[in-house]
Amino acid sequence: MKNLFILMSLLAFFACEEEVSDVSLDPGYDYFPLVLNTFRTYEVEEVNIDAFVPDTLSYYLKEVVHDSLVSGTGVITYLLNRYKSPDSVNWTLDSVWSARRSETVAIINENDVALCKMTFPVKAGKTWDGNAFNVFDAQEYQFAIHSGYVHENLSLSSDVVIRVVIEDIPENLVNQDQRSESYARGIGLVEKNYIQLSFCTLNCEEKGTTVGAIEQGRVLSQKLIKYGEE
Repeated sequence: MKNLFILMSLLAFFACEEEVSDVSLDPGYDYFPLVLNTFRTYEVEEVNIDAFVPDTLSYYLKEVVHDSLVSGTGVITYLLNRYKSPDSVNWTLDSVWSARRSETVAIINENDVALCKMTFPVKAGKTWDGNAFNVFDAQEYQFAIHSGYVHENLSLSSDVVIRVVIEDIPENLVNQDQRSESYARGIGLVEKNYIQLSFCTLNCEEKGTTVGAIEQGRVLSQKLIKYGEE
């Protein structure tokens, strides 16, 4: 009888532990909020290089959760109106993206390409295929802790920000591909940093340049400066 009592007590203990764990589990949905009539405004610096010639752009980008559509299966898709401005005052509609979130994934359709931006629960070190919902080759995304992160414009620190690493190939003789996006709880995307460069390696003198010169590429810095409700 004594052994039976101990066994039942242990079973009850572990059952309670499991119940508490399930209740306290945080999936991290608030890293990817989708709320109608909310907006995020970014300051953007973009450099596009084609045939060694750089084209530098500076502008403001405003993304508004404008509308929502419900499918026959109950999936809610949100329409994101994206506006550009040279001065953050005069805005012109640039494009319309869409976004949806389920219990397991968050997807943004960027110019007709569905990208899996997150999987839930959010957990440092977790990996997934960002191209799982499009026709392109698999691209491994990974959650990473944003150690020491401090936002330049907003009072945000690393305890509320998660980093999504899309690619991390440091500069080498041929190319450089380092892309990441940072998301804050209750806000969403707060920063995007893309560096995608290819360097001249062959017949560079004939092209009028030197080995290692940037032949093609893109550098993008997108930082949140304001967010709220329309």
